[in-house]
Amino acid sequence: MLINNRIGWARTYLKKAGLLEYPERGVYRITERGINVISESPSEITNDYLTRFPEFIEFTQTKRKKTEPQTEIIESLDPIEMLENSYQKINKELADELLNQIKQASPKFFEKIVVDLLVKMGYGGSRKDAGEAIGQSGDEGIDGIIKEDARAHRCDTCCHPIN
Repeated sequence: MLINNRIGWARTYLKKAGLLEYPERGVYRITERGINVISESPSEITNDYLTRFPEFIEFTQTKRKKTEPQTEIIESLDPIEMLENSYQKINKELADELLNQIKQASPKFFEKIVVDLLVKMGYGGSRKDAGEAIGQSGDEGIDGIIKEDARAHRCDTCCHPIN
């Protein structure tokens, strides 16, 4: 999991620096700028190296502005507010990490997680008899069957009753 996380961040940083692009889901392509960097034969590509590119600097400064707490505001908070801020920060970091892992997962896993989510929201009862992912890999849709009430609905991006 740590390796997948590091690879995900490396791809993100290379994309933000303009060295890599994602023309479609699951496809990564080196850009003209990336080819030029490789032709320079750098010993390693670090965050310091990537600061050569204005897009990367803008990305890191924007990220820093969002995550750096303002000292004067922090000092004026009472302990309850500090705990709430810490909770919000941890919650956001967890949500970002979870979203990153879901985006890196297979389409089949994504369909399963959508069906599981709908079941957890109360559609159809238990997972065993309430929902089923039925899609084909690579069909660019979320296909599944969820029992809303007594009737079953087919989910193809949105729900349409089965007649």
